[in-house]
Amino acid sequence: SGPTMPRCVVVNDAYEWGDDSRPCIPWDETVIMEAHVRGLTRRRAMAGQWQPGTIQALGAPEMIDHLRRTGITTLELMPLQYFMPERSLLENGLTNYWGYNTLAFFVPHDGYLVNGSAHELRTAIRRLHRAGIEVVMDVVYNHTCEGSEQGPT
Repeated sequence: SGPTMPRCVVVNDAYEWGDDSRPCIPWDETVIMEAHVRGLTRRRAMAGQWQPGTIQALGAPEMIDHLRRTGITTLELMPLQYFMPERSLLENGLTNYWGYNTLAFFVPHDGYLVNGSAHELRTAIRRLHRAGIEVVMDVVYNHTCEGSEQGPT
């Protein structure tokens, strides 16, 4: 199956976290919002450089203000990892909106990036942390895109 499988490149994509540290919210004070990055950000009005429907938009001042107004302490992001569409969806003109078909667990999905850099995710997380919001990620290791020589099933 080697000739038909997707390929990747491992890079040292260093990022300066600076003085960032995640908020440490006691469990009995934790209020979690589970959200899909595209669904959370795509209809929110944002000024300037922020692109709705993307990871980058998570760090927009308007988005952070919105999250703080809801009273949450923690944002749980549904799968952000790089995923592939299932063949059956493509054949029916559909897409994999949720992303539960991971191909690369440590790579942000390119459809959620503006400039194609993992720095967008790191920067958004740093901005959320500075606002006192924890960030956790939904990772499901048994939802991966194994398939046949024709790709994910």
